Amino acid sequence: MKKFFPFFVVLFFPFFAFSQASVSLDDALKDTADFFMEGLPKGRNIAIIGCEDAETTRLKNYIIEELWKHFQRNGNFTIIDRQNLKMIEGELKYQTGGYVSDESAQRIGRILGAQIIISGRIGKVGDAYRLVMYATEVARGTGRQCINTVSIDTTLLNLLDTQYDLKQRLMEPYEGKNNRITLTVTKSGLNNVYYDGEFLALQIYASRDCYLKITHVDKDNMVQVIYPLGEKDTAFIRGGQTRTMPDNTRFLLQYPYGTEYILVAAYDGPFTFVPQAPAQMSRSLISRGLRVLREDTFTEMEPIATAKYSYTILPRP
Repeated sequence: MKKFFPFFVVLFFPFFAFSQASVSLDDALKDTADFFMEGLPKGRNIAIIGCEDAETTRLKNYIIEELWKHFQRNGNFTIIDRQNLKMIEGELKYQTGGYVSDESAQRIGRILGAQIIISGRIGKVGDAYRLVMYATEVARGTGRQCINTVSIDTTLLNLLDTQYDLKQRLMEPYEGKNNRITLTVTKSGLNNVYYDGEFLALQIYASRDCYLKITHVDKDNMVQVIYPLGEKDTAFIRGGQTRTMPDNTRFLLQYPYGTEYILVAAYDGPFTFVPQAPAQMSRSLISRGLRVLREDTFTEMEPIATAKYSYTILPRP
């Protein structure tokens, strides 16, 4: 019969790695897995529990899944299936540092046969995140600790986005699957990552004469029509030409950080907006939906093409 001994992190985590240089989340997880796999006894059964204090379930699941993949590829350990861990997930108790309590460690070992438990925590520190992971040998009460400073990048921001799945569904009508003409929206720049204080300029191309509506979706899933906004705005675009919009204007990108979207819809004739919001709301305010009506008959119009462009705003390194 196995015996389980209580442990304390101060006394029983003599082997640790600490990286002060900021790295991406993916690099931090690889570094953590490599450090553990190098020092842990081979052939052990490992339970990867998760990460306490993760701001979203998506971030927690990502950390578990990526560590699981690294250990699986290594082949020197047996990884306990996550479906089995879900049976006892609600009963897990963590200590302040993010490692699993003695009681939970013993329970996991008893039910699932785990010999090593990997747990930890992730939290924001200044302009970065700190990832602390522990690998504990249950029977001996000893283990290893790995600490990484994680930079805020596109991957991390998307995982921190609590409305990410809802936002993805909002993007579906703009995938361009039913386009009757070619419509593209790009930017003037080398990539789609921008730092606080940089500018974004949109370049839009249509293969046929049409009229455009441009919508902005911010990191919090708020929707705002940014073109046309007034009578002087010319929504018309000549077929076969690339136009910088809105009218040779650049957008200043600033905090809050995260992934945002530009959505473009093309129509085969002039249109007018009918707000689906209280009448007192002006176009300078954020509105969740605007119907597009044909100017002559005031019947609702369907776009002949759609396109989208996504970009991420990051804090300056």
